[in-house]
Amino acid sequence: MKNVIRQLIKIALDKAKESGELELSVLPDIIVEKPKEDKFGDFSTSVSMMLAKPEGKKPRDIADILCRHLQNGESQVASVNIAGPGFINLKMTPAFFLNRLVKVAEQGDQFGSSDAGKGKKVLLEFVSANPTGPLHVGHGRGAAAGDMLGRLLKKAGYDVSTEYYINDVGNQMNILGR
Repeated sequence: MKNVIRQLIKIALDKAKESGELELSVLPDIIVEKPKEDKFGDFSTSVSMMLAKPEGKKPRDIADILCRHLQNGESQVASVNIAGPGFINLKMTPAFFLNRLVKVAEQGDQFGSSDAGKGKKVLLEFVSANPTGPLHVGHGRGAAAGDMLGRLLKKAGYDVSTEYYINDVGNQMNILGR
């Protein structure tokens, strides 16, 4: 979702440049974050503060320009406001989130898949329970975490082999074997 918000901000920046309100000789990375408090909206950006020096304008003035362009003709944005020195807070419409949920549902099991690990093999060993001592909840946690990591790597396109690692070497096994 942050990529969508970045794109909306980029469009607002382009409109501000086209209208001559901003020069944008230097375009900073657009950082989108979730505000610390829900009352500030769904997303927040400090792009106006990053642009203040290169544009030679106050951050709040840049934020005002961007807020105007974000509100004009953008049906996904419910409200935009400026906070503090120039933070831009965006509240999105329920339809914005609903559209994303519909896309997730349409993708089904393919949601979240990627080919980042395509052609790469991974051997994932986990659990490593001590064979001379009792099993405890930590071993179960390790098994669950290892299985989860294996599934995530498969979803990312890796060829994953998982093995239950048996810790049967060391001094304790020598003593047990006597």
